[in-house]
Amino acid sequence: MQTYIIATAYFFFIVQLLIITRSFFYARRERNARRPDYTPKAAIIAPHYGWDADTAEHAKGLLHQDYAGAYEVFFVTHQKADSGHDV
Repeated sequence: MQTYIIATAYFFFIVQLLIITRSFFYARRERNARRPDYTPKAAIIAPHYGWDADTAEHAKGLLHQDYAGAYEVFFVTHQKADSGHDV
């Protein structure tokens, strides 16, 4: 009976070593794998109230983002009668 327990313990010890070794090599392989650059499509929602001197500068900054992927900018006004609505 004692030999059976020791043999079972050795068996599970060896199984654990195999699992740890396989996990190590899997992690190393995945870490070194070349992946394509992925940039998801993005949307920017820019609320503004009225039109002032700084609004044009802020709008240019939003439209000229340094982002490799495709993006779109939505300017949102509070009311249709807002001074920046028709721009």
